[in-house]
Amino acid sequence: MYDNIKLKPCPFCGVVPEIQDFVDGTRDMNALPGFDVKLSYGIGCENEKCTCHPWTGDDSPTPQAAAEAWNRRAKDE
Repeated sequence: MYDNIKLKPCPFCGVVPEIQDFVDGTRDMNALPGFDVKLSYGIGCENEKCTCHPWTGDDSPTPQAAAEAWNRRAKDE
């Protein structure tokens, strides 16, 4: 769905995550904007074998903002 957005792999397990849609804080892969609800985005590692499961949260207003949060690394700063 968001093929044009490149995500770095999880820094702990190496699996590339997917952007997740949320409606009013609840995950909804079929979320439709424009229905008096809060549509937001988040990214997190869902690899069952990952020991950390890092997560950006579910409050990014756009998929691009979620990707920027996910792709930020401490050593980049």
